[in-house]
Amino acid sequence: AEPMIPAPHPGVGYATVHDAGVKAAYGPLLGTLISGVWRHAFLSVIWRDGSIAPHCDDSVRGRRFHVVVQSTPDAWLLHGGVWTSVEEGAIYTMDPTIRHASVNWGHHPRTLLVIDVTG
Repeated sequence: AEPMIPAPHPGVGYATVHDAGVKAAYGPLLGTLISGVWRHAFLSVIWRDGSIAPHCDDSVRGRRFHVVVQSTPDAWLLHGGVWTSVEEGAIYTMDPTIRHASVNWGHHPRTLLVIDVTG
């Protein structure tokens, strides 16, 4: 079953879904695309005019994949000082220990499936 998408956190316009349903819903499809052991998987949703402030996830070791489930041309990801427009259907990889952030200036939500992989 599809995981529930909660309302955005007040004042920031984004929310994350951390539950077993995320892995159950997307795991079979992505298991063929991403090799390694999944340590963690969650959905990250940014509504119109929402943002995720610059931060580092120092406790994450390994690779992080961003699978773009839903996007708009006005959704951007900052990683290592470089802004990238995220395209629907694309898969991006990143080092989560490097400073990163996201914004959505579009009219529709931007939804990423975020997967932390070891190995």
